[in-house]
Amino acid sequence: MVTKLLRELVNSQSTPDCGELGAAGVLQNFFSQHNIPAKLDVWDTNRANITATIKGDGSAEALLFACHSDVVPAGESPWSTPPYEATEKDGKIFGRGTCDMKAGLACIAAAAVEIQNAGTKLKGDIIITATAGEEVDACGVKKFVAEYEKTLPKLAGVILPEPTDFNIITSHRGICWLRVHTLGKTAHGSMPHLGINAITSMNTLLNRLGDYKPTSPGALEADLSTVSINQIHGGQATNVIPDSCFIELDIRIAAGLSYETVICDIREIIEKLKSCNNDFQAEIEIIRTVSPLQTDPECGFVQKLCQATDTGETKSVGYTTDGPYLTALNAPIVVFGPGKTALAHQPDEYVDIADLTRAVDVYTDVIKKFIV
Repeated sequence: MVTKLLRELVNSQSTPDCGELGAAGVLQNFFSQHNIPAKLDVWDTNRANITATIKGDGSAEALLFACHSDVVPAGESPWSTPPYEATEKDGKIFGRGTCDMKAGLACIAAAAVEIQNAGTKLKGDIIITATAGEEVDACGVKKFVAEYEKTLPKLAGVILPEPTDFNIITSHRGICWLRVHTLGKTAHGSMPHLGINAITSMNTLLNRLGDYKPTSPGALEADLSTVSINQIHGGQATNVIPDSCFIELDIRIAAGLSYETVICDIREIIEKLKSCNNDFQAEIEIIRTVSPLQTDPECGFVQKLCQATDTGETKSVGYTTDGPYLTALNAPIVVFGPGKTALAHQPDEYVDIADLTRAVDVYTDVIKKFIV
């Protein structure tokens, strides 16, 4: 059951250009076949969330499994298998999204069906949502929170079935994506003294940014903030002094640090450069911000989850999830699922079939621990 569902989800090709409606349709059919009510929310023609609920008797708090159905594009690097045709070989299933995170999505859906088919009496609700746009702008989870924040039952906790190799993640870094634009003045390439070179200005800024290290008190070495300059564009022609250049920064923010502080730091660097050079001009545009995730590893939900999964300790990771958007639901949030994190976004992405079987069993045990 779970491998078939995973293959269908992979084949739905829910990349940013295709949207998530195909994947949501796969899930809608799956839940319908097993008499599980599911609400489909569609917008912009091909964008979609889907939320399924198995009701309990209300004597216990509910569990929310928050997934995303979108995937990143296959990329330019060659694959040994078709990226959008799930391929089973050597005990693995290959395809874009197998690891991140359609394996976790398929496994929690299959676990819920097993609970349903067994006729298990639930004390609390099982809620499974698969939202759009996690890899781009988190539009789906924002829409989910806006719609359900006031109507969801009280939650024992939220689990994001992202690929963690069955580690329980209670904290991760946030993100701050910035576009920084340096401005200049055009002139003929043979007379550079008559212009202001925006690329030269950007070079000055890049030198300063190379020394910038966002810091947060008490951050562990593995959790330190990072700054990566991942795009640069400037100039129009070889014989024209460029009046425009921009870069895009991917800043990962450690727990204990806010993206507001990081933006203030960048603005301060720019202001200092302006004070040293009247020709220097730069502007900042905020592309996307997400706060770090911090859940108390000693809280009751996490400790009970550790018992249910036979996990000795929780961990922190450097990537970011939809988790911080779900803090509005006022419940502990953890990231926990099958698949090796390092395979996410890579060519020949795969998940071990043995991990699928294990995840279905583990999620079933978790549900029984909390709401049976």
